[in-house]
Amino acid sequence: PVCAHDMSLGELIYFPVQAKGLQLAILAEASGLEWTGFTVDKSPAGPKSWPAIKASGASPFGQLPMLRTPGGRVVGQSVAIANYIAHRASMHGAGDDDFALSQMCLAEGEDLYSLLLGAELARWKPREV
Repeated sequence: PVCAHDMSLGELIYFPVQAKGLQLAILAEASGLEWTGFTVDKSPAGPKSWPAIKASGASPFGQLPMLRTPGGRVVGQSVAIANYIAHRASMHGAGDDDFALSQMCLAEGEDLYSLLLGAELARWKPREV
């Protein structure tokens, strides 16, 4: 019998911006596996409080995104989370060449993202006047 735990990716947690968390949510949805998620807020306390989550040490490296797996592991870093999702959903390709191509495209995506860092993509930070 298949356990519900085997059909779930876990809980994805990120900031309320369309940056590195967005592609992970899209990948999680495309996986066909069950998943949940939420965006953190700036409140000083509560289950969605980024200051509280960060202070608790629950977030690897003090950063987001993070994924809480059904087995209790907390995975940080978007590339690691993407690879975890792809592994769980058998999305790495049909063979070694497909896997290499997927990793190459993932690395290029990281390069492109780094080029966008200079652009303000969100209203998470207050504007400087």
